[in-house]
Order: sequence, then C-alpha cells, then structure tokens
Amino acid sequence: LFQSWLFGVSTGKKFVGSLIFYLKTTPLYLLIDGNSAVFIFFIISGIALSYKYFMDYDVKGVIRMAQFRYFRLVIPIFFSSLFAYTLLVFGLMYNNKHRWFPSAYKFEPSFIKVLCDTFYNIFFSYNPLESYNSVLWTMALEFKGSFVIFAFLCFFGNSKFRYVVYLLSFLL
Repeated sequence: LFQSWLFGVSTGKKFVGSLIFYLKTTPLYLLIDGNSAVFIFFIISGIALSYKYFMDYDVKGVIRMAQFRYFRLVIPIFFSSLFAYTLLVFGLMYNNKHRWFPSAYKFEPSFIKVLCDTFYNIFFSYNPLESYNSVLWTMALEFKGSFVIFAFLCFFGNSKFRYVVYLLSFLL
C-alpha cells in the first residue's frame, strides 16, 4: 500500500524513485515491502496451523481443521468482495466505464459474480483484473499451503525423521 500510494502521489518525481531504490538496499525496506509481509504471514500461518497438533499430537484434530479450512477462508473472501460490490453499486467506487481509475474494475458489478469469486474463482481460476479485491491472490496459496501443512503433520508430524523431511522440503 505504501509503495502504491507513494508512487501515485508523486508520479514522475525522481526523488521517490531514488528513495525506493535506496530503501531496497537496506533492511528498512522490509517495513514497506508487501511481498515480504505476505511471505512472513504464510510462515506465521503455518506455525498457527500446526501449533495445536504439537500440543497433543492428535491427527483427528488436523483432519477436522482440514475439513473446515475452505469455509474459514470463504468468509473473509465473501465479505471483502461484498464490500467492494456494495461500494460499486452505490457509486462510492468506480469501474472502468467512469474512467476514474482505468486499471480497476473493468466489469459491471454483479452479486452472482461475488458468489462465483467467493466460492470458486479466488481459489481455482483467479484473475486480478476480474476480482473485487485484487489482494485475494494470497487466498489460493493460503488454501493450498494449509493442506501441505496438514499433509506434513499427518504423514510426518510424529515421525522421528520429520526434521529430515522438513529440511528436504525447505530445500525444494
């Protein structure tokens, strides 16, 4: 968000470009780097998903989490898409036909599209130009990644060789 705002506010000024270039060469760049924040979130999410398992080594608990994972992710997708849809319908945010922000919302608002995005498109055929919320690209990775975590816990969580498997998967 910071980078988009900064570039949007000061388009064409050399100072901004040189500031970002300078920040990229320092550890301070982590403060404004959205991609790193997403990857750090994925790591924290993996730890959170496996924490309960390592408290009691209950594979059934992992299976229960896996059964409801899709629905737990659908809830924020639905409400963020519904929020954008509502703003579009009431003219508080604009699509391409209004020429306000030409790269966003090149489609007409549709509640059916909200439902299709929520239950299928975000997970299985994501297109940022056709989404109500372009940052939902992370949800497909979160969904698939959580099942990788669940599989590791079920197959290797109690094995004495799990650290070898973790190391090999990290190297891959």
